Amino acid sequence: WKRIAVRRDEPDAYLEQTVSYRAPRAAAAALRGFGLGVRADLAGDELTAASRDESLNRLALNLAVEVADGRRGIGEAREFYAETVRFGASGRASPYLEGLLFRPYRPAAQDRRRRGIGYP
Repeated sequence: WKRIAVRRDEPDAYLEQTVSYRAPRAAAAALRGFGLGVRADLAGDELTAASRDESLNRLALNLAVEVADGRRGIGEAREFYAETVRFGASGRASPYLEGLLFRPYRPAAQDRRRRGIGYP
């Protein structure tokens, strides 16, 4: 995660989680219309999900990336979200709930700092 925050702006507290993600500029409208607690900051290369649960944030982010990449339409992604939430509530596992299915964007300068000098 790039950033995690707990918000108490609503009657219930919710978890807001942000990843670095460089979305295609053509996906801006689709990401704005996606909903499900997802906010895209294309200028800052960030994708944020907010919900009551970390697994729901992972699900929303995974689907938002699929919408941005054109692999799913907004309606299809929302249906999949609802179905996966039902499965999760019944105790079934889904990779969409368990982890990010995409690699967050990492600027080249950040990669060099993490590896250190002399490391590939």
